[in-house]
Amino acid sequence: MSSISVGPVAAGSIANDASIGSSAWSIVSNASTEDGNSASYDAVSGNSQLLKFSAFGLSIPSGATIDGIQVRVKKKRASSGANMHDELLKLTYAGSLIGENKASATRWPSSLAFTTYGGATDKWTLTGPSDLTPAMLNDSSFGFVIQGSIDSNAADDGQVDFGDLQVWYTAAAGGLFTVSSCSGIGCSGPRNFNRLD
Repeated sequence: MSSISVGPVAAGSIANDASIGSSAWSIVSNASTEDGNSASYDAVSGNSQLLKFSAFGLSIPSGATIDGIQVRVKKKRASSGANMHDELLKLTYAGSLIGENKASATRWPSSLAFTTYGGATDKWTLTGPSDLTPAMLNDSSFGFVIQGSIDSNAADDGQVDFGDLQVWYTAAAGGLFTVSSCSGIGCSGPRNFNRLD
């Protein structure tokens, strides 16, 4: 069976998480729409707190196998001279950070641009049968966080304009599907049928 793609999907909730880091993100709602208005943090040789994207409204069917997850973040540094980069880019679920840290050492661009993390066959090292489930991804707590860092002795602003998430999955073979109506002898109303694929 071929993999099914869902998304990219924008987050329904964006928040500053102060559990890690020193500098809080401000006007976090600006990161909900790709419009050039950004959430930002002030950095002086340190790390931001976590900018958390969650509540993606996914409806992955029960029994499906998650094949891969991709995250995109549109971001920039305000100063052309600052060495700002990712410190942390991880998935999050039920209040915990999970999976591989996909933080990129590449310097944040001086104008807003997307960085892509993961992909269609990337499970972020969450390869066990219960590590990534449809129920987890469908939960409003599932999402991702990004943390910025600056290691030059200069003040700068880190800015994030937008972030989204895309999921690939393979539907479970077998099971039931419903046809809402049918016609013929002895046929009336919705009927359940077994899947053969």
